[in-house]
Amino acid sequence: MAAKASGAGNNPYDGQSADIRRHGFAGESPQSVSDVKVSGSGNAGELPKPGQSAKPEDALLSSGRGGQTPFPDAAGDMREAARAILDEFNSRRGMRPGRHVPSPPGALRGQSRICLYLEKISVSFDGFKALNNLTMYVEEGELRCIIGPNGAGKTTMMDVITGKTRPDRGSAWFTSAHNLLAMDEVSIVEAGICRKFQKPSVFEELSVQHNLELALKGKKTVPGALLAHLSGEDEDFLDRTLERIRLGGRRDLIAGRLSHGQKQWLEIGMLLAQKPRMLLLDEPAAGMTAGEIERTIELLRDLKGEHSIIVVDHDMEFVRAVAGKVTVLHQGSVLAEGDMDAIRSDPAVVEAYLGAADAEN
Repeated sequence: MAAKASGAGNNPYDGQSADIRRHGFAGESPQSVSDVKVSGSGNAGELPKPGQSAKPEDALLSSGRGGQTPFPDAAGDMREAARAILDEFNSRRGMRPGRHVPSPPGALRGQSRICLYLEKISVSFDGFKALNNLTMYVEEGELRCIIGPNGAGKTTMMDVITGKTRPDRGSAWFTSAHNLLAMDEVSIVEAGICRKFQKPSVFEELSVQHNLELALKGKKTVPGALLAHLSGEDEDFLDRTLERIRLGGRRDLIAGRLSHGQKQWLEIGMLLAQKPRMLLLDEPAAGMTAGEIERTIELLRDLKGEHSIIVVDHDMEFVRAVAGKVTVLHQGSVLAEGDMDAIRSDPAVVEAYLGAADAEN
């Protein structure tokens, strides 16, 4: 994509202000200011020679006379215009203005199994550090449980992953393709991360089937979802999902008549309808009967491997039943990681959390 500078005569700055025109947004968007070409006389866009300015904006404004920018004032205007073009590109890609696209961390590029990369994340609220240099990696298809006392940073961590909260510092990537800190909440969902909060959120006036139809990827409005004709592929997917979430015999039941546990399953099904790569589940078994908890354990085991899953929960027996790896947060940092047996025998974890948690249970 090119931005064109035009003016009178051979000099693009001769008696006129530079005019930058955008040529649509088809094709690849520029990754930095240096990717936006400004044409004029000579070799516009040529990189400066040794000893000259190395700023990419100055290189864009080269007049072909040894890489020099002929008129500093005009160059400043052009540089500002070039940045405006990049901000527009970034905005359309779900990025914040002024941020260029960084390369993924070296560790992420070298470890293709890593799905979620959080490195040295810190978040402060009015002087309180909700996250303090938190580092955590989750692999593709892994089911990770996060535990910790109230105020440990579990919710804030999920807020950072989903774009609800911006950290003060650190890096957050979803695979090597998505820099989460340069994306808004909608873009993160579209990239494949879906979140379920503790309280189930379903359309209680609609049937179970219609809830799933509304959640199908690509169905963006209630009328569009309810009036559209489902393809054979969509119908097969909904049938499989209904059986998977243990609601195959209740597809026509109004969602408001489901039990609490069944509403939890329905919401998980609505997330699955968006075909995510990663699920974030906040206390998915809270308020369930013993039988519903057992079926929820079976559901999560079934989803493991097909999706990466992060579960935040306080029920130690539930965590033991579903997790291969457990991460303990304390005061905004990772206190310990490992299987449940290792976590239970860690003196620091027992002192900070498990003693109190076991006493409550």
